[in-house]
Amino acid sequence: MKNKTTSALILATALCTSLLFTACRKENKTETASNNNAVSDASTSEAKFDNSGVIADAALAGGGANDISGRIAGTDDFFANTCATLTWDTISTPKKITVDFGATNCLCKDGINRRGKMIITYNGKYRTTGSINTITFNDFYEEDNKIEGTKTVTNNGLNGSSQMYWSIVVTNGKITYVDGTSATWASNHTRTLVNGQSTVGSGGWVDDEYEITGSGGGTSTEGVIYIATILTPLHKKVKGCKRFTSGVLEIVPTASNTYKRQIDFGSGACDNQATVTVFRGNKTNTYIIKFKK
Repeated sequence: MKNKTTSALILATALCTSLLFTACRKENKTETASNNNAVSDASTSEAKFDNSGVIADAALAGGGANDISGRIAGTDDFFANTCATLTWDTISTPKKITVDFGATNCLCKDGINRRGKMIITYNGKYRTTGSINTITFNDFYEEDNKIEGTKTVTNNGLNGSSQMYWSIVVTNGKITYVDGTSATWASNHTRTLVNGQSTVGSGGWVDDEYEITGSGGGTSTEGVIYIATILTPLHKKVKGCKRFTSGVLEIVPTASNTYKRQIDFGSGACDNQATVTVFRGNKTNTYIIKFKK
């Protein structure tokens, strides 16, 4: 099995130290709290909509019902020994795959609980240059957070470094959290396979690693409109780590009285935190966000 990206649910809680924020004025504290939600929501959106590629890529590695049956027998297959059911419609144009995780949470091999359905329409396999697949969601949840929107993936072939890469466009994205709040998202990214291209076949997905570049934006749970730009490629290992292991994401709220932030996911370690830097004129404040899952 081959070519998936993942990331995982990032529901961040900003932890400001008293040293950094003791002298903050009341309005700055309000601004910080409000826009920390934008940081959390942007991080979550980057991860959640990238995660959908894991399922689509795995499903598209097969060619039909018989092929799927053979693949599921492999213990290293992404869908092996899970509660997910795949249904292929190879008659319709474009062709369609429905991945049904059921009505209750299904623990997938990337360590993420999912339920509901993901629908994938396609005109070619994931690794075929020029192929396009479109992902939509039907009452779909990851870690009890509802995911909505449309994700379109186009295979661009090989880049100048002989690495396969894809254009990823998310439109009308929305995440509704467990507490009932919601955030919107749209993005235009490039996803490049930087490790694992030679290991094709059942179980081959386990060594896949991707780098993601591009930009996006949305509205946070508190109504803050922001632009999100990847300054340093976000690095993701498909297996063994739910989160980005490195890369820098910049969040710029559009309101004039707010400050930009940069989220640094680290230098390669698979941990549950990232460093956020707030730029306040010629001053900077730094704090840690910890991911709940």
